[in-house]
Amino acid sequence: MTYADDPVRLEIYFDHYNIYKHIREGELMLDYIEMVNRLAEGRHITEKFVFDSRVRYGFDPLRKTHDWMRNNGFIVFLRYCDPNKQVQKGVDMTMGLEIQRRAYENRFDVALMITGDGDFAPVCEYIRRLGKKVEVAAFDEILSSDLKSVVDRYHDLKNIASPRFIEPDKDKITLTESELAGECY
Repeated sequence: MTYADDPVRLEIYFDHYNIYKHIREGELMLDYIEMVNRLAEGRHITEKFVFDSRVRYGFDPLRKTHDWMRNNGFIVFLRYCDPNKQVQKGVDMTMGLEIQRRAYENRFDVALMITGDGDFAPVCEYIRRLGKKVEVAAFDEILSSDLKSVVDRYHDLKNIASPRFIEPDKDKITLTESELAGECY
């Protein structure tokens, strides 16, 4: 089904680590540009946001990924994390607040959230009360049933991801083991 003739304003909200963690553990590759384009199904994307964390000082293993995203039209929100605690802080809150703010300001008709995190269920309920549509894209294995139960539509990312053994194109994001070392989540 294509929505190319639909005059909706679609915004993408990408909880990067939630998906990245599953890709890495599942030895998958995901071309982020292809993912966004396939999920949009021909609809006009007004904004693409990525939410993630970064190391405050020293080597940041995902800096190249974040720079690539910026260079490819994503607006990147980063929260600092403590590399000693190996924990992400404030990323989900930032994403939830940004979606709610933009919904309240009537910036979109459809929010497409790329995450499986059930913590976003109340956000989805709120923006649906404002008359917005909510879609979620994730892998079945990490999709919260709470989240799936409150959205208008679900997209399974397994239909877009590829096994890692496929030779990556130059535009696909691949990280070496050294880039993955010391990451903070």
